[in-house]
Amino acid sequence: MYPVRRGKRNGLDLWTIMLLADLFDRISRMEHKPPVTLVIVAANFLLFYVPTVLISCGLYYVSEFCLLPAAILSRPFTTETLTRIFLSAFTHADAMHLYYNMSSFLYKGYPLEQRFGSERFAKLVVFVTVGAGVMYVLATALFPDALGTLHGCCVGFSGVVFALKTILNAYSDGVDYMYGFTVPTKYAAWAELLLIHVMVPHTSFLGHLCGILVGMGALPLLRKGVL
Repeated sequence: MYPVRRGKRNGLDLWTIMLLADLFDRISRMEHKPPVTLVIVAANFLLFYVPTVLISCGLYYVSEFCLLPAAILSRPFTTETLTRIFLSAFTHADAMHLYYNMSSFLYKGYPLEQRFGSERFAKLVVFVTVGAGVMYVLATALFPDALGTLHGCCVGFSGVVFALKTILNAYSDGVDYMYGFTVPTKYAAWAELLLIHVMVPHTSFLGHLCGILVGMGALPLLRKGVL
C-alpha cells in the first residue's frame, strides 16, 4: 500500500513502455499462463491507464476510492465501503508503484495458482484483498492516535502481495538472501517488511503488516480446504 494525496494518472511515456515490455517478457516466458493471475495484472493496468473505466462508475479522483478509514468508519455498511476496501487495492499512485507491485505479484501468483488451481486462487485473492483492507481499517479504529492513519488515503496491491508472499513462503524450507543477510524463507516477508519500511519510509507499514497477518490467517483455512 502507498499513501497518496491526489489522483493524477501518468501517460505512456518511454519509461513506462519499458516497464510494460519487461512484464510482458516475463509473462511470455512462463511455461503455463496462469489465467487468474494475468487477469488481475490486466485489471490493475486497466484501472491505472484507462481512467474512463472509473469515470463510468462515477469515480475519478483517488480520494473517492482509496482506503480511507475515516470515510469507511463513518458509513461502514454501504456500497462505498465495499468499493474502497476492494478497489483501493487495484489502484496505484504512479507507474513505478504499479510496476513493482505487478512484478512481485507475478512471482507469487504464478506458483500459487499452479498449486491451488485457478478457482481456489481467485477465492484466495478476494479473501486476502478484503481481509487486509478490513484489518487495516479496524487497526486504525482501535489505535487512531498511535497509528495516525485515520485520515490517510492508501492505495496499492502490496498488502495482497505480502499476504501471498507469506502463504507461498510457508511451504518452503529454503533460505532467502537479502542485502548480505540470510533469512529463512518462511520469515522472509517479515524481513522484507522491515527493509521496505527503512528504505522507503513513505510506504504503508501498517498496510504491509496487515497483508502478512491476513496471509498467516489464510494458511489454516487453505490447509483445511475452507479456501
